[in-house]
Amino acid sequence: MPRLELIAALLATRLCTEAKYALQLNCKEYYWTDSSIVLAWIRRGIGLNVFVHNRVKEITDRSHVDDWHHVPGELNPADLPSRGCNAENLFKSRWWEGPDWLKKSQELWPYCEVPPDESEVNKEIKKTCLTIQEVYRFTDRFLYFGKYSKIVRTVAWCLRFNKYDCNRQNKKDITAEEYEKAENRLLCLIQRETYGDIDEVKTRLKLDIFKDSKNIIRVKTRLTLSGDTENFVTPMLLPGTNSIVKRLVHQSHVLGLHTGTQTLINILREEYWIVGIRKLAKTVVRECIICKRHNVKACTVPLAPLPADRVTCGVPFEVTGVDLAGPLYLKSGDKCWIVVFTCATYRALHLELCSSLSTEEFLLSLRRFIARRGRPRIIYSDNGTNFRGTNNILSTVNWDDVSSKISIQKISWHFIPPQAPWWGGWWERMVRTIKEILRRVLGKAALLEKELFTVLCETEAVINSRPLTYIVDSTENFKALTPAMFLKVGNTSTFDLNQVKSPNLTTRYSYIEKINTDLQQRFRSEYLSLLVQKNTKNENNLQPGDIVLIGSDDLKRVNWPLGLILEICLGVDNVGRVARVKTAKGERVRALQRLFPLELSRLESIQFPQSSGSNDKVADPTLEPDNLLTKTTRSGRPVKLPRRLNL
Repeated sequence: MPRLELIAALLATRLCTEAKYALQLNCKEYYWTDSSIVLAWIRRGIGLNVFVHNRVKEITDRSHVDDWHHVPGELNPADLPSRGCNAENLFKSRWWEGPDWLKKSQELWPYCEVPPDESEVNKEIKKTCLTIQEVYRFTDRFLYFGKYSKIVRTVAWCLRFNKYDCNRQNKKDITAEEYEKAENRLLCLIQRETYGDIDEVKTRLKLDIFKDSKNIIRVKTRLTLSGDTENFVTPMLLPGTNSIVKRLVHQSHVLGLHTGTQTLINILREEYWIVGIRKLAKTVVRECIICKRHNVKACTVPLAPLPADRVTCGVPFEVTGVDLAGPLYLKSGDKCWIVVFTCATYRALHLELCSSLSTEEFLLSLRRFIARRGRPRIIYSDNGTNFRGTNNILSTVNWDDVSSKISIQKISWHFIPPQAPWWGGWWERMVRTIKEILRRVLGKAALLEKELFTVLCETEAVINSRPLTYIVDSTENFKALTPAMFLKVGNTSTFDLNQVKSPNLTTRYSYIEKINTDLQQRFRSEYLSLLVQKNTKNENNLQPGDIVLIGSDDLKRVNWPLGLILEICLGVDNVGRVARVKTAKGERVRALQRLFPLELSRLESIQFPQSSGSNDKVADPTLEPDNLLTKTTRSGRPVKLPRRLNL
């Protein structure tokens, strides 16, 4: 039906052309059709089938596309004779006079747009068939094996099968002579598939090449008179783009004890002249998993902005970082540890002494700290077992019952990522300062517990008296800011005392309030303004699904476990610095600086079994022979991945 409507439109343009020519008319044309499909073909007119395309082309040649309009079927006078009617109805309709709306002004004509049925329109779209012919080579059959020696041994078995009677059983292993013949036959096949005409190869590669008695293409060098071996003087010509040659290069890399690029090239040059050898050798060395495990570098991320807890002026030790330093040896031979409490804002220090690393001992030191310095609102720490135990104990407290009896605030405990001590650098720096002082003061001396605690109190006083900013020669602020200044301030709220009627008291308290305000202002302008953001490159391209090594200071690199990134945790600045990683022993949370990317994306079939070992054959030459699985990276480059991850 749409094709019939198209033919009717074509007849209309032909009729109009003939009428204008016969009557010698020069006027604007208007064409009306009730087929939205025909209108779509005329207006688009691209990529149509031959039947529709030819008629649409003639219509557009005889008329302009903008002259075509849509008319509803009930207003189309051509529908009356096409649908059929008797003479009486035809006379009543006065069909030969045209539609009634045509006699009205042009603004009242039935201009309307009806969306066409795209399925009907697309039926006449020209179908294009793209045929891709893949060049198949005989040597591609051997890509099933991932190891070059296995390919050569397979060729050797095929040659033995061809030599002997198929019914004869010969179970002896491949000999060295058979291996050499099979390798020559394999390399000859590769040369035949890659280099057809030897004269063309000479012109293209600009090499002096010839075929030896075994029909192998070799390269003539200037070492012909050196008296060296045939393979060194006239090496075999091989293409660097062939996958089997890549397996050969990888085998040489493994047999050469995972040597570097230049040494690998020298080893291959003893027997082969590989076109593009340097690029191929670099690729093999770069994609070697064993080399990557030992050479890959950790991720780097930009420094995070300081949290609000560290740059908001408040009560000293309201936000506290805690850590343990030691052990120290007493005169009695017992060990003890220093509990370091650091104020996040004013960098003040409080030291306690404990006799063990148990949770009970730390709880006692925390009680002493709260009694002397006040109750902290937030505590930061690493993931020590005593800190975790204290947090677990505090989480069991019924705070509804506590809040009904006394108005105290629950302590919020924050832990930094495991094995990421730089996240707690603001208290680790205090630990270093304490150790430097104790080394100089104590030397090799062994003290009693009371004597050591006295030394710690004096050390605390010295560190709290250190200047926080650069001391300048000025008569206005001749005294530098120190943490000890803020420890003596305490709560500065004097609203009720300001209501006292005595003018002397009001003036005195107003003066003290002004001193405290000026001190806070000096802290903001002289100290906080110096905390600038250092410019650090963001070299992190890790994504969920990547395979990484999980670095550890307690293990050698060869023993670092493999992990699969499950999630990258973003900070307030939308930069990821922590990741959840899945290993064979469960999930772990690690800082990105502890993750060493292997540039492998996740396969859906990857599992994390407890056992290892597999004899599956693979199709990638860059891995260990029998425990690997091929895959591709996000960029589409084929790489390797252990079929069973030995975690």
